[in-house]
Amino acid sequence: SRAYFAEGCSAGEYDNKKYANVKLLGKTISYTVDLSNVGCGCDAQVHLVPMRHNSKKSRCKDFFCGPSQKHVCGETCFTIRLQDANQYAWFTSLHLEDDPRGVSIGYGGSERRDWNSTQYGPGAKCIDTSWPFRVSVSFLANDKGTLDTVRLTLSQAKSSCHLSAKIDMYILGTRDGLSELSDALEDGVS
Repeated sequence: SRAYFAEGCSAGEYDNKKYANVKLLGKTISYTVDLSNVGCGCDAQVHLVPMRHNSKKSRCKDFFCGPSQKHVCGETCFTIRLQDANQYAWFTSLHLEDDPRGVSIGYGGSERRDWNSTQYGPGAKCIDTSWPFRVSVSFLANDKGTLDTVRLTLSQAKSSCHLSAKIDMYILGTRDGLSELSDALEDGVS
């Protein structure tokens, strides 16, 4: 299932102009998550996409889009995955419209090793996923006003340590992914 942030809704067809439009360049988004019942093989996700700016109604008829949506809903766009997580794994990633692989940080799988199981997971010393914890993702801009770094911080009230990782480079061929995402964050995401 999917849920969307919106400024309002009405019965009938989806209206892309009613989706929320949050401008996050130079800002931080924070929330509390409880993954205690999200076990191995399950994935709780939070994505930011430009649904308000997507005028193409997808096959799902809701304007949803993403880099790997070509075979699902049919429309592609950039995606900022704040959270793809369960009790045993976490990742935050950035994806240009034509890059389903993107760049990611976190823990789990064979490629993301910013932390380990003693720091993140059930009973871990920093983030014990048996209990709720705080997520903060900052979209830091440089002195030119362009996206420079995406910083993830996970913290928990009962723990004196926190987990942090950053994406400060995203190159796809000859393209600067952070620069391309900078404009999108300035325009707004849902």
